[in-house]
Amino acid sequence: MSRKKTNCKREAIQKSRPWEHSTGPTSEEGKRVSSQNALKRGLHTAEVRSARCEAYDLLRCVQDVLCGIPDDERHHEAIVKCRVMAGKMGIPMP
Repeated sequence: MSRKKTNCKREAIQKSRPWEHSTGPTSEEGKRVSSQNALKRGLHTAEVRSARCEAYDLLRCVQDVLCGIPDDERHHEAIVKCRVMAGKMGIPMP
């Protein structure tokens, strides 16, 4: 495409401003499909989201251990849970 045609198209788009008239999907099916657009690749894939949730759970466990839960049984459970979760993630824990 020549530079002249590109400039003409650019001007036409700027004049009509189609982004101001876009409504997005209106059907329930269209909304469902478009809501999944960001989940196909990158930081929002199911695999990455699952790993992020596991990491947050592990951090919460470690926080419980470090903060010293007053109940000894719950404290022990938190330590065991941390070790199990870390093991699943391939993180060595003493």
